[in-house]
Amino acid sequence: QSPAGPASRAAYTLIPGHESDDTDQQHTKASLIDFQQLDELRQQRLRLDEREQTVRKRYEEINVLFESRQAPVRTELEDLGAQIAKVDSDIADAERSLSENDMPVPPGPDALAWVEGVAFSTISNIA
Repeated sequence: QSPAGPASRAAYTLIPGHESDDTDQQHTKASLIDFQQLDELRQQRLRLDEREQTVRKRYEEINVLFESRQAPVRTELEDLGAQIAKVDSDIADAERSLSENDMPVPPGPDALAWVEGVAFSTISNIA
């Protein structure tokens, strides 16, 4: 029905070639179509909500499974990281402990051993 009520329906009858009953029927049909569309959209929304809940539940199940399978690998990676850190520390300690005196004796006569020393390297780089 028209929002203005019976007075506006009477005004429609005053317009030549315009019937108030036809207008009311068209308006009613349009309203029914609008309500049907609205109802269909609401039903579609409910179906989508149900689907979303199903997918979220599946996602959580997969996430739990993934976490349980990931834990042993994560532990192994942490152990390997600790082992690598220890070996790196051992390498650094070994490199620091090396000095010229710990180096093997170079081949040749002892009289030429000074050629391997720091003093010879420094003097030969200056010249």
